[in-house]
Amino acid sequence: MLQRNYHTHTYRCQHATGDVIDYAKAAIDGGLTTLGMSDHAALPDNRWKNVRMSMPELDDYEEAIELARKECPDLTILKGMECEYVEEFHSYLEDELLGVRGFDYLIGAGHYTPFEGGWLNSFEELNKAAHLRAYASFLGKIMSTGFLHSSPTQISLAAVMINGMMILQNVHMTSCRLLWKLVYHLRLMDLV
Repeated sequence: MLQRNYHTHTYRCQHATGDVIDYAKAAIDGGLTTLGMSDHAALPDNRWKNVRMSMPELDDYEEAIELARKECPDLTILKGMECEYVEEFHSYLEDELLGVRGFDYLIGAGHYTPFEGGWLNSFEELNKAAHLRAYASFLGKIMSTGFLHSSPTQISLAAVMINGMMILQNVHMTSCRLLWKLVYHLRLMDLV
């Protein structure tokens, strides 16, 4: 039985409901030992703000995690974020979130794909072979950062924390997830 969940969003991402304490109580009721909160990361320029928290909500998110840790001491609650990788914000992700703010882990997201100087919605706009090549290349780039990883929950993996960073135990499974995403998009285009 799954005893850990590393991919959990709050109302701040605008496509979930509830706050950290609600998920912590549900996790305890469900027999989980570890709950990783991974709301969609606020970005310094507030881009894509309709699907992620805004910068002013970041402190409140951290406070909600701390409150839930105090109210549910028998549950390990990890402070994480699901992050779009925008190259100009590399230091924000690594130095601010992992460094100064002490986040336990970051999940790499590929909801948006850089293409020809702009960004494509990876769920709606990958409708050409060139888009898919850009998407596959971008997912590889996300993984190569060394600090953004695919969601352990979605691939049912155990994971280990080393120096405040989520390290996946099985890189092959992570590669399979990336391959699955690519095949999914190819099927949408009737290319496989």
